[in-house]
Amino acid sequence: MIHKSKLSVCLFILVTIIISGCMNDLSPQGGWADPLILDEKIIIPTKKGEFVQFDTNSNSIDRNWGYKNNVSIGSTYSSPITVGNDLIGTAYSCRGDDCEGQIYKINKNSGLLSWGEDGYQLKTKLIGPIAEIDGKIYVSTSSISDTVNSDPGYFFEFILDDNYLYESWRLPLSGASWGGVLVNDSIAYVPTMSGELYAIDLSSGENYIDPNDRILWTFQSNGAIYSSLYLNGDYIYFGDFSNTLYKLNISSDKKNNITQLDSTLGEWGKKLDSWIGTPVMIEDESLFVFSLAGEIYSLDDDTGETIWKTKIPEGQIVSSPVLFNRSRGTITERSLAVPSSEKNVYIISVLDGRELGIFITEDSVVSSPIFHDERIYLQTNNNEFRWFSTISTNLEGCFDLDSGGFCDG
Repeated sequence: MIHKSKLSVCLFILVTIIISGCMNDLSPQGGWADPLILDEKIIIPTKKGEFVQFDTNSNSIDRNWGYKNNVSIGSTYSSPITVGNDLIGTAYSCRGDDCEGQIYKINKNSGLLSWGEDGYQLKTKLIGPIAEIDGKIYVSTSSISDTVNSDPGYFFEFILDDNYLYESWRLPLSGASWGGVLVNDSIAYVPTMSGELYAIDLSSGENYIDPNDRILWTFQSNGAIYSSLYLNGDYIYFGDFSNTLYKLNISSDKKNNITQLDSTLGEWGKKLDSWIGTPVMIEDESLFVFSLAGEIYSLDDDTGETIWKTKIPEGQIVSSPVLFNRSRGTITERSLAVPSSEKNVYIISVLDGRELGIFITEDSVVSSPIFHDERIYLQTNNNEFRWFSTISTNLEGCFDLDSGGFCDG
């Protein structure tokens, strides 16, 4: 458990997810989806369920682009993916316990919705990242409310054409899946809140009659897996709510359930001090891990041994930090920009965990920052879009995403 005198609203939402199990008590909040950069333009999924495009060359909002007509698509918790000339992603909204999830498609040139305001609808909450290969879209869900005797979660394959989506098949899961989908070499890896990680064959060459036959293997962790997975070479990394971080070898074609880690395959599990809610990061031989207690670990990738550990001054880490070079005069130091669920983004040295500075946000940050051209760009939880110099750490500009104008003050 996280011992903290005051939980932020963001962490309260996350704790509610875990405790409720079915997530029926979770009201969608929005603001969790990361901005993404495409060709010098930053696409911002706003807290209100709209989309805004920011030009990094002119430092301005493109008022002729985007879906912004006071009709929200719902709350977005993961960023859309690029498919050709479109962006495809998920959102959901609720009225009491009645929740509508949708898969949306946005034209990158205009910012307009291609499938209308309702998109492709599923009676569920859609949280984690989706994936696409060969014209097929892969989505993981929680239970489907209009399905009789629904399983706790599902993994879907959809066929994508120019006009819409068509369900190809669905695979029942042992738990709700809010960590989304990771695809590698025609295999989907899907974590669940039951603690089970699935490896699912996506190949079309096999004549699968029952989608369950696509399960290559499963791994049972010690706790619910909320965060997205991280892939590096032959290994997948993920944390759970038993405070355990796992390094799992996926190179062997296992055909049964995995219950134990095999050190001869380079696998290990490491017990940390608190829950893990964001994906890890790897650079060179260092593995960086972030906890919901605001802790940052640098671990040896081969052994899992701790190199250093530190903690941000306040708040939890509920979104992924970003790596960048912090330059001060003639000195350049590799650093992490770590967002806090209370306020501010902290600059942490990757060498020893020292705090090197602060990007002052005045509000919580629950989506990941972007590093581009010596600047850090981010969205705050009060729906402001800010950018900072990585050299001086000074605020260079701010837009109110509600009004489209400059921020007050």
